[in-house]
Amino acid sequence: MADAVRTMWPRALALTLWWLGWACVAAPQGRALGGGDPASVPVLVVWTQGIAHALIAPSCLVILAALVRFVSSTRSGLATASGIVAVGVFLVASAAAAVAEIVGLWEPVSLASAVLTGVAAVAAVVAAATVVRVLPRARAFMAAARLSDERRLELEALRAILERRVEDSSRDLAVASDTVRRAEARFHHVVESAPSAIIITDRQRRILYVNRGAEMLFGYEREALLDQSLDMLVPDRFRGAHAGHVAEFFAEPKARAMGAGRDLFGRRRDGTDVPIEIGLTPIETADGPCTLASIVDITSRVRADALFRLVVEAVPCAIVMVGHDGRIQLINQKTEDLFGYERDELVGAGIDRLLPERHQAGHGAQVERFFAAGDARPLGVGGELYGRRKDGSEVPIEIGLNLIETPTGPATLASIIDITERKRSIDDLRRSNADLEQFANIASHDLQEPLRMVASYTELLAERYQGHIDERADKYIRYAVDGARRMQRLVADLLAYSRVGSQGHALVPVDTAQLVARVVESFEGTIRATGAEISVGTLPLVLADELQLMEVFQNLIGNALKFRSSAPPRIAIAAAPGDQCWVFSVSDNGIGLEMQYAERIFQMFQRLHETVRRALDR
Repeated sequence: MADAVRTMWPRALALTLWWLGWACVAAPQGRALGGGDPASVPVLVVWTQGIAHALIAPSCLVILAALVRFVSSTRSGLATASGIVAVGVFLVASAAAAVAEIVGLWEPVSLASAVLTGVAAVAAVVAAATVVRVLPRARAFMAAARLSDERRLELEALRAILERRVEDSSRDLAVASDTVRRAEARFHHVVESAPSAIIITDRQRRILYVNRGAEMLFGYEREALLDQSLDMLVPDRFRGAHAGHVAEFFAEPKARAMGAGRDLFGRRRDGTDVPIEIGLTPIETADGPCTLASIVDITSRVRADALFRLVVEAVPCAIVMVGHDGRIQLINQKTEDLFGYERDELVGAGIDRLLPERHQAGHGAQVERFFAAGDARPLGVGGELYGRRKDGSEVPIEIGLNLIETPTGPATLASIIDITERKRSIDDLRRSNADLEQFANIASHDLQEPLRMVASYTELLAERYQGHIDERADKYIRYAVDGARRMQRLVADLLAYSRVGSQGHALVPVDTAQLVARVVESFEGTIRATGAEISVGTLPLVLADELQLMEVFQNLIGNALKFRSSAPPRIAIAAAPGDQCWVFSVSDNGIGLEMQYAERIFQMFQRLHETVRRALDR
């Protein structure tokens, strides 16, 4: 409306200037109002009236136009239709009256002027009443307009803030969308490259997503699986309980292995079953809570397990596999035969069921030490370990323990041997050894006396009659003396051999360097006589029976000195580390022996007689 008023004022001003110019030209020649003499009216008055009415007329028209524009644009209901018309009539009549007054400066038009003035008066009264009635409402309207302007400014400010926030939100949304797209791309890349089958399902068991691994495992194209029920991948014998398992998972959603302790199978497109292992993970998606299932084909593992069980069943000894919790996980038929239990009675039971009560107290600590060390070891060597049968009787056993890794964690694989027969044989052997030792003691005592007599008399014959009879007699006497001495040595060797197993002592640390030095010292006379040289390397500290180890070195060094060649004996003694032991060597430059006699020379009371004779003759 303000723009309309600003455009009307130049027109009104132009009209006023036109009337003013016309009045300046025509007024001096016109007649006075009412037909009087123009000379009797001052020119200043005429000019004043002309200018005033010239301003009133366009002003009324401008006000009328502005009022109409205001009312039509606001539609505020500030006045009734009659009030608006009255104001309009007043303004039009006032403008017409002003024009009539101007015209009357030259031509008397008092009647028309009177009529117009009367109409203007009536309209003025009605307009005044309307203005008085409308003024409070106009004030309120103006106040509301001011408030509306303030509100508009606030709204514009809020709109600017909102636009900035929308712009920021749009930018953040774009960044978030880009992040989501990248995350989805990474997710698809990871899932598609996973070596296992991945399937995502909702509460209704509807398949929402599958990866390439699932296609390869079950033989379906991706499109044939999406939006289908998961039951199509479940064998018929498991479908009845499958819905209940899914409901249980969604009732308590947490990552876990499916079917723990049960054999799980999936059904391929060709109808065959495949053994599988499933890991379940609850996830939140745009479609609500879902399940991500990671499925692994364990066909190779099942075959290996079946082969392992076949091997275990074929082993000729009892096999027991025990978990870290001390419960039996696997046994074979030999275990049932040995302990008298059925398989179902032992699998899942504690290993203490197979132990005598006197061994149960410390068994837990022994198991913990074994798992901490983790090395294979034998138990019960020597017949000191017993197992308990179902009937309560005990059986002597020997156990080999091995720590193995299984899908459920570390476990102990125990191979158990019934050593009842071996223990009985050992007991019989001990009795036989005792009898043999007793016989050897008696025999050596009973044989030594006549041998000493024979040897004494043959030596007397050699001393008295050697050289007095012919050469043949001297040879026979020498043979008799030599035979008696050899018989004495054989009896002594037999007695020493019988005492080897019975006179053993506990193994103690032995300094072999000092022990060999004492042995060499005991042969000092023979060493000087033969010109022998004995070199001894660095010898270790070992666990041994000192007396028996000394006898070993005495025999080896004595043989090297006795069975020598024409050259002075050269004997070398050394030791080298072996596999959890020390390897000793005694080498010499003596006459040696051919390999064809290697086994014979180490048999009891066996010698290479011709070699011995050649050595004695020298």
